[in-house]
Amino acid sequence: MWKKILFVTPFFVPAYSYGGIVRVAYEQAKWLLSKWYSVTVVTTDVRDAESRNEIQTENIEGIEILRFKNISNYLAKYQNLYLPIWMKKWLKQNIRNFDIVHIHDIYNLPTYWACKYSNINWVKYFIQPHGTLSQVSLDSRKKSIKLRILNSLKYYFDQANGLFWLTQVEIKEIQKVTDNSHIYELPNGIDIKKIQDIWTCNIHDKYNLWSNISIISFIGRIQYIKWLDIAFEILAKMDKKFPHWRFLIIWPDEWEKKKLEILAIHLWISDKIIWFWEENTNHKYELLKWSEIFLLLSRSEWFPMSILEALACGLPVYVSEWTKFHTVEDYHAWIFIRDDFELKEDKLLYLLKNANQYKNNLEKLLDNFSIGSVINNLIKYYENS
Repeated sequence: MWKKILFVTPFFVPAYSYGGIVRVAYEQAKWLLSKWYSVTVVTTDVRDAESRNEIQTENIEGIEILRFKNISNYLAKYQNLYLPIWMKKWLKQNIRNFDIVHIHDIYNLPTYWACKYSNINWVKYFIQPHGTLSQVSLDSRKKSIKLRILNSLKYYFDQANGLFWLTQVEIKEIQKVTDNSHIYELPNGIDIKKIQDIWTCNIHDKYNLWSNISIISFIGRIQYIKWLDIAFEILAKMDKKFPHWRFLIIWPDEWEKKKLEILAIHLWISDKIIWFWEENTNHKYELLKWSEIFLLLSRSEWFPMSILEALACGLPVYVSEWTKFHTVEDYHAWIFIRDDFELKEDKLLYLLKNANQYKNNLEKLLDNFSIGSVINNLIKYYENS
């Protein structure tokens, strides 16, 4: 049945520097349209640390987007304070015109307003925390503010038609903040064929590297939570046994790059780090597809889109256990390292030299995370809750 869906999120395309939620929400909206649903997105004007999106009303591939100007772009980016002018009034006046409200992210005023006015107007609403309820996420910055927000949202969490979890671990985090029993699995999905059809960029030619150089890649925001400092230390130890490598970091920076550059100099590996950032999201896949393995040592990560992107590009993954991707660990498409990091550089080198045997397991794993299957399940939750 054709229905009108409203997405509420503090950031949306093209604000890719705000992380994976932007991409997940966009893919969900686009695929819901293909199922004959109408999708409107209410968001703020954030784009990146230096600029805002000046287009207030826009249609992207059939998705109607309404952007409300933040009082301060600085506060939005660096303090997590999204203060969109007139959004509260718009939601109060218009939310009753939608059949379903899907709320992305937690610690912001748009989430509170969307919950409140959905509840008042008896509109179905669903909340997707995207892993932001983890203890590491809570502790990372502005903990006292986040706790106050969670306290104010408790009633609306309890009344929601559903909350979505990414992995089994996140269920417990959601249960800590609500008595609601309507908690549903909704993994991140990916358009596998789209990525597989993208051409491959020859990194060795692009950066004038010898053909015997192995390429290790990372994609994501450069921030404390990603544990790139530990990755550098592991790579420095591996360098003594195997010096023929480069580490490609596809990034937007979030206050950590200068520290990492200094660390790389201290570890004598600065000449082996390649920094790349471009808002054209297809180009990152071109680079990833030429790489040999993907490295993600996150301090806390609930369901990183970057891992799905790497797997879709044909890369096995070297990852810390804190990524919480354990539900698919049995597919033998990566190497997990535990919190003691025992023989971590040896395991990285082993994966690098044996990447092909891990690649054989990728296709079966990815079948579980095709965006089409994920959206079909999302529609069932919408309709049956």
